[in-house]
Amino acid sequence: MPSATVTLGQVVFLPTAAKISAWETGITPGSSAAPGTALMTATSPVPQVTISLDPSLESEIKVGDKVEIDLPEGGATTGVVTSVSKVASTSAAGVTTVPVYVSLDHPKVARNLSSAPVTVKVTTGSVANALVVPITALMARSGGYAVEVTGPGGHHLVTVTVGMFDDADGLVQVTGNLTPGQHVVVPAL
Repeated sequence: MPSATVTLGQVVFLPTAAKISAWETGITPGSSAAPGTALMTATSPVPQVTISLDPSLESEIKVGDKVEIDLPEGGATTGVVTSVSKVASTSAAGVTTVPVYVSLDHPKVARNLSSAPVTVKVTTGSVANALVVPITALMARSGGYAVEVTGPGGHHLVTVTVGMFDDADGLVQVTGNLTPGQHVVVPAL
């Protein structure tokens, strides 16, 4: 059996598997490189989502928040926020963002994607058995809000107290003299 000697610097060991995502310009596998020369860019083989978050929303997201991820071509999966950076970064275009990292609950659904754009919905709070109405149904009144209810008895205003907002679906939790199934009026767009 032949043997060989590997000298220091000829092999790089990483703590886990990595996916070579790009070779640096002018580098070809098997060629020699000078010390300190960048050879390649490597990423984890496990898909991860990176959110470039507006710094004004940083206090809204925390590690452990559940997310829904809409993948290109109609696929979807769920995930969880694993890290919220403590340091903001500014792009060449002057846009400042805070990196937020999300692990996928089902990474196999994204195994063929690399740097693909996705839509992420972050759940920062939840309420069980909430009565919700479209945000556009809210009418500002002195000291609070009301919704216009319509039915066999005609139209009338019902005072409501607002709770959690669902920005993704345009809904708001309300409490007041409303029952599930009542029809509320929303303005025409």
